[in-house]
Amino acid sequence: MNYAIQTALIGLGGVILGQIINSQTQRQNLAEQRRGDEIIRARERRRERLLDAVAGLLEVSDPQSENFNYTNVLKHTHHAQLLLDPCVQEERELNDTISKLAGAVHDFIPVKHLDISQKVDETQRLLKAQSAVAEKCRFIVWSGSKSLRITDT
Repeated sequence: MNYAIQTALIGLGGVILGQIINSQTQRQNLAEQRRGDEIIRARERRRERLLDAVAGLLEVSDPQSENFNYTNVLKHTHHAQLLLDPCVQEERELNDTISKLAGAVHDFIPVKHLDISQKVDETQRLLKAQSAVAEKCRFIVWSGSKSLRITDT
């Protein structure tokens, strides 16, 4: 075989091999980008679910709400707690804070019908517990928890 033909075939083989490698690399990059996008979407969905669950809990734990009763509070408490990751410190803290809110609601139920002057301590405890849940949730959703952070910056 002629030397020029051999050189051309070797060159052609190199170009084809280069294209195959380039194509594989592009596919891998696209797959990694898709996985990254899926992770971001999953975190966004989880963030939305947690926000909805905590917002629902805060709503039903408001003593002026028509849905205020211990059964509703427990349902929303469990829903919110099931969304939390016990392996993440901030989310464990939110879980404890939610439990304290449920306890405050439990203590408020027997005095709900009393005049406000007769239930000041219970009312303050309940409102502080609500505020603590909202604050911890806000921190986790917007800055704290790596499991909910949209980017790892």
